[in-house]
Amino acid sequence: MITPKSMNFLQIGIIKQIMKTTTRILPLLINAVLLILNSSCVIIHGNDDDYSVNFILENGTEHKIELKFFNQGKLKDRAVLSKKGDNYTQSDRQGGGGGYQAAPFIAFNSPDSLIIIFDDSRKAKLIQDPEKYNIMMLEGIDKDFLYDVAPYKTINPYKKLNKENYKFTFTEKDFENAIAF
Repeated sequence: MITPKSMNFLQIGIIKQIMKTTTRILPLLINAVLLILNSSCVIIHGNDDDYSVNFILENGTEHKIELKFFNQGKLKDRAVLSKKGDNYTQSDRQGGGGGYQAAPFIAFNSPDSLIIIFDDSRKAKLIQDPEKYNIMMLEGIDKDFLYDVAPYKTINPYKKLNKENYKFTFTEKDFENAIAF
């Protein structure tokens, strides 16, 4: 005969059996859920249309060109284009399907200023306007090749070589516009 006391033991036994089964199955269920979530993230965020875009700065002059990229007064990067045809290339990711647009500003490590020195005698500057984040103040150069790029601006100083490569070439006019020091 089943009494209330034996009923408690029976219920406790059933609960223990459920707990034992749950502790074995629960880790498997958690791993399965995490695996499914991880797989779906790759599908959502991975895009076959993603590719790298190269921004090329090329020396088209007969002068040595030194590029100094600064952020908050600290030199972040430096490149020397010693002779005509030398170039400096950095890349940014292009998101497909109307996603992220590659930008030279990002590719060149988000500088807030760039100093261009020709033959250790002439200087040009691109300096970020402190009041307008995406506006560069120009000194000794008439092209902003960090921000003035399509689709953001109507003037694009880069020549599109193909889907992945855009080139800005320094010219003799850039040398002449630079300020002697």
